[in-house]
Amino acid sequence: MRNYHKGYILLLITVAFFQDLKAQIDTLKCKRGRFDFGIEIQGYPAGIIPTLTADLYFRNQLAVRLRAGGNFANRQDWSPYNDRETAKGYGGSLGLVSYHPYKLGHFTAGATIDIWSMWTHWKDKIDGSDPQEGDTYTLVFQPWINVGYLFNIRNTRINLGTTLGMGREFNIVTKGDRVGEGWMNSITLTVKYTLKR
Repeated sequence: MRNYHKGYILLLITVAFFQDLKAQIDTLKCKRGRFDFGIEIQGYPAGIIPTLTADLYFRNQLAVRLRAGGNFANRQDWSPYNDRETAKGYGGSLGLVSYHPYKLGHFTAGATIDIWSMWTHWKDKIDGSDPQEGDTYTLVFQPWINVGYLFNIRNTRINLGTTLGMGREFNIVTKGDRVGEGWMNSITLTVKYTLKR
């Protein structure tokens, strides 16, 4: 029950943050026409997250980030609840990212909230006389922070680079036996294209 309380508190804080962000965006004059579309592959110790991304600029160096994609995990024996866990699901992200030009590209820093709808197949006591297995559904709430660098490909509207991230996974809804959650690091490969400047 304690993990549920943490997840709900973090969810309320996040909702308040993005409501405040929306209010600030409404008061700003948008930079018309700037829209970046891209593909990301985010790897973390237990899995991989491929997504489509969009950055909607409301200042020259500040954008709202949207992502949609899948999440595929193999927690092996890292979960405190089961000997083996494999999971897959789909979801999306909402975040805020800033870009800072430097030499051949720009540094980037941001914060993102992911929501994943996940199905996990687990096995426990696999070396014992009474092995068990089953399936669990979780709704995952996952905040991230990340920093990185993107290179501008000369004479094109393409940016290519990588970011490093740190996040926390909360299973805020669980249907079935408990499955893994917790802190994780990630590395993300990004390719972006500016549709209009």
